[in-house]
Amino acid sequence: MWEPTSAGWGARVEGLDLRAPLGAECAAALVELFRARHLLVFSGQGFSLEEQIRFMGHLGPVLHEEGSGIGFVSNVKEGAALGTSELSFHSDTGHCAVPLEAVSLFAEDVEGCVTSTRFANVAAAYGRLPADLRSRVASLVCENAMPVSLDGRNVGLSVAEGMPRAEHPVVWRHPVSGEPGLMVNANQTTRIVGLEDAESRELLEELFSVMYAEDAVYEHSWQQGDVVIWHNLAVQHARGGLEGNGRRTLRRVALGEKGFWEQCPTLRYADFKNHRNTTEDKATA
Repeated sequence: MWEPTSAGWGARVEGLDLRAPLGAECAAALVELFRARHLLVFSGQGFSLEEQIRFMGHLGPVLHEEGSGIGFVSNVKEGAALGTSELSFHSDTGHCAVPLEAVSLFAEDVEGCVTSTRFANVAAAYGRLPADLRSRVASLVCENAMPVSLDGRNVGLSVAEGMPRAEHPVVWRHPVSGEPGLMVNANQTTRIVGLEDAESRELLEELFSVMYAEDAVYEHSWQQGDVVIWHNLAVQHARGGLEGNGRRTLRRVALGEKGFWEQCPTLRYADFKNHRNTTEDKATA
């Protein structure tokens, strides 16, 4: 049994215990539902990491790379990613040549309904673009790069030498269904390749206004035992800052062919910090 989320897209699935092995028919139905709706929400779950990995394996290849495919997003857990920072809309590893395919988050330890994650369906956003704008972006290419700040935009900023960056078609197509979506995002996209800076900025702002329109975003308020799974390119995600908003530890298992560290083997945490400080200095000089 499922019903649309409060935003009218995605699917809230009821009556399924994710700890239990799935029969072939149920697994096939879930794969089809995920392909059609791009985001699945489950509540009242309590599975282990091994059970989360097993369940995600029905939807695609689990990326076992530590810190990129498997790990924690937490404001209290030592060694977990992101801390209390606000995050603007993005796709995980969208600045790499091979972005992740899908991401799952399990609410392992949260204070109920205190914090949330926002999801924007950028596959649907493509369909809402005016016909002339769809035609304009059809053959364009964007540059996505390691973000300068977690809560801001990369638009128009230079990328430090050696930091991850990749060029992608502005219009992305699902490898199975062929459904189009948009590869630009607020946090990582620096420019539209081949356009003058002013024109690139104007076009990106026009796209963002459609992609992140309030009525197109699903906001999920976390409760203990929640699981949210989304297609990483059809759906982008963001969150507000977590300072003073209670504990939030989400266990993350992702799908993909290549992880961040496999694609960027020489980088270290100090490189990211230096990149952000140096580029922000240039931007404000």
